[in-house]
Amino acid sequence: MLNYLCVSVFSSTFAGDAAIKEFSVMYKRAGFILLFIGINLMAQDPQFSQYYNNPLYLNPAFTGTGEDTRLGLNYRSQWPGLDPAFTISNIWSDFFFPKHNTSLGFIMRRDLNSNTKLRSMELGVSSAYSIMLTKGWAIRPGLMLSYNQRDLNFANAILGDALDDDGNIGSSADPILQSKEQYGYLDVSAGLLTYSSRAWLGFSAYHLNTPDQSITQNTSSPLPTRFSLQGGYKFILEERYIAFGAPMRETSLTPTFHYLSQGEFDQLDAGLYYRWDPVMAGLWYRGIPIRQYRLGYSNTEGIILMGGVRYQGLSFFYSYDINIGQLRTIASGSHEICVQYSTLLHKKIKKRKTGFSIPCPNLDKRFKKNRIG
Repeated sequence: MLNYLCVSVFSSTFAGDAAIKEFSVMYKRAGFILLFIGINLMAQDPQFSQYYNNPLYLNPAFTGTGEDTRLGLNYRSQWPGLDPAFTISNIWSDFFFPKHNTSLGFIMRRDLNSNTKLRSMELGVSSAYSIMLTKGWAIRPGLMLSYNQRDLNFANAILGDALDDDGNIGSSADPILQSKEQYGYLDVSAGLLTYSSRAWLGFSAYHLNTPDQSITQNTSSPLPTRFSLQGGYKFILEERYIAFGAPMRETSLTPTFHYLSQGEFDQLDAGLYYRWDPVMAGLWYRGIPIRQYRLGYSNTEGIILMGGVRYQGLSFFYSYDINIGQLRTIASGSHEICVQYSTLLHKKIKKRKTGFSIPCPNLDKRFKKNRIG
């Protein structure tokens, strides 16, 4: 996550200064609050490594790409070795309406900081529509409207004026303690996706209205727009049947990339998926080595390993982020789990208006050209 990376750079920069080692001890107990409630800090969104397994959070235009009905649950434990720890979870579902070639989706996301109890909750609805461009290519515009609510438990906050020279903790008169502990805002996001039976390229922009997420009175903290560019190409290595009437099994290799930018920060995930039904494996590199942060740290974050398996409509995926670069000395890796269930509610679906499905990585058997069910 971009905002968590900023916090880690902050802590490592000061850890080597003997004059403030005592501050590092205090940081262990409460330090993240100093950044999270900073009025001038420009926050970034949480991020999932398994971005294609969280399609509504990646791009509203991916709504309904399962071609029928899907239900997904995502959970991420960010750097669990740190105190405090961060967890992000969301549940989503989308539906495809073949008669109108339209899709509808719903998402609910929850973020939690274990120490400060800073919580964020998002409820959103999205929709997408497929349009045939030329033979072999289609385009899908998508839109999402959501409501976000955040709350913070100030009872656990340790502010600067509450500490004396010996590190003892007293009471604070900081005016931030008079701030509202709960607030909400409306959010608008949009996306566009163009694709063929083998390739796809998508662009999304979240927080188009740059909503104010400040928790203090008489201040403003606009949430910067999150831009994302994602794409890939599927190489089919083999297609095979194992029994009469059974779905076709696929062996394929799919290189992909995901670039995102928000505020002053950007990031690139590049790697590939290997699919051998009913299993899938993935390997990515995260970072932009030629970029450096303001404090001199290179933009190199990690290697991501993923594995998944599908059984009768139910898919399970697990990934682990291996920290590299300066980040490896600060925190342990991150765990991410995704569970998906897909089913055919429309038993008799005629050929789609586009004639092909989106080839982005998925274990759904219905991601086949001119083939559903």
